[in-house]
Amino acid sequence: MRPAWVFFLNREKPRQTPDISDYCSLPQKNEAHHDHGSGDAKHSQSRLVPQLRLVHVVRCACHRAEPLSTVKAMSVARDRLRCLPDELLLEILDLLSRGDQARAARCSRHLYARAVPLFWKTLHLRIPWTQAKRICITLRRNASVAALVQHFDLFSDTTLRGAWADALVVLPVLVSALSKLVNLRVLVFHFGTKVQSGMLKQCIFPRLESLKMALTEQNVDFVASHPTITALDSMHRSSWDIGRRLGTGCQLAYISAHAALLVDMLANYDQRSPYRRLAYGCYVRLDDAFWTDHARALCTALNNTDVRIGLLHLTGHLFIQRRVPGGVTTDRIDGLRLTFLRRHAYECYDGAQNLLTMCIGVQTLEFESAPGEVIDATEASVVYFRETLSRFSRACTTLHTVVTAWGRRWEKLDGTWIELPAFGMKSVDPFL
Repeated sequence: MRPAWVFFLNREKPRQTPDISDYCSLPQKNEAHHDHGSGDAKHSQSRLVPQLRLVHVVRCACHRAEPLSTVKAMSVARDRLRCLPDELLLEILDLLSRGDQARAARCSRHLYARAVPLFWKTLHLRIPWTQAKRICITLRRNASVAALVQHFDLFSDTTLRGAWADALVVLPVLVSALSKLVNLRVLVFHFGTKVQSGMLKQCIFPRLESLKMALTEQNVDFVASHPTITALDSMHRSSWDIGRRLGTGCQLAYISAHAALLVDMLANYDQRSPYRRLAYGCYVRLDDAFWTDHARALCTALNNTDVRIGLLHLTGHLFIQRRVPGGVTTDRIDGLRLTFLRRHAYECYDGAQNLLTMCIGVQTLEFESAPGEVIDATEASVVYFRETLSRFSRACTTLHTVVTAWGRRWEKLDGTWIELPAFGMKSVDPFL
């Protein structure tokens, strides 16, 4: 069998979940194979096929007892990989699973130098505490490895039996490891609010941009101490004023909050305010199922400020049952994203029409399928949907684009709705 790198193409297989063995199997520098030569060919990155999914890498090890022809064939294969531009090689390695990235790093120094940064770039510690301790020790002892981490996701299920006992042992190691992440940009913290506030008091991340955790009175000062944050998620309902506690800093381009907290934030919002502001055309995700109770206050706050929401994402499906009060309007919202339920299609359209009477400045309306539902385009009635689009136009005259849950886009041209080919909905979640 001729030794070579074999790439298997697959368009649908998802990326495998990383295991603790993947994080702990990276080779040391003296373990990497020695190779000679260098490639300086520069090709355009546009040659990379977007649908490419490299899900497995086969490495044929070179043994001293093998014939010279086999060793030469492996050398040729490595030379061809070195001829690839670094941008293309990084794209290929980024599509591999954690295990395959660890195996690729063991093949040569050329691949080691490019696979290791990708391997440590994102850490998802959704594993038992005893296993997470090994990774934290590696980060604490090796500053160069800790500097590679840009996305840190920690999930702890303390409801399990014995979880707190293991956590108390690992917490000091975890805190010391977090303090080493000087290049961290995304922090996802699923942890007890009282414990995490004490942990984060000792940490400063100079490049932190996205924060996702349960925001309470105990840890809101952490946001104020990081002016570089531009995305804030998982803000829970509370009775305290959040606007002044967020401090000063960069404008928020992404915010996920309950409606009451968003109203409180906008209440202290004016052009002379030194506090944190929303960016122009920001993405707002309302996780409050009963946000319609605050619809009047939200519209009033938006109309009294210069805030403009680029996309308002309403999670859940209660917009079907709960209607917006009459006489509540705002033109400060450019886009709406709603959840579409296949079994309640007509009710979804009626609820969307009711929302368009409130958001009179909407230009784009998007429907996303509910979790676990797959909607076929053949199930949709084109005739009825054309009638629905006419109703939408009467409710909101500025509407000109509608994206359906089954992947079709409708554009309004010269007063006529035209169906366009499949259109992928763009994800704006900075935590993915």
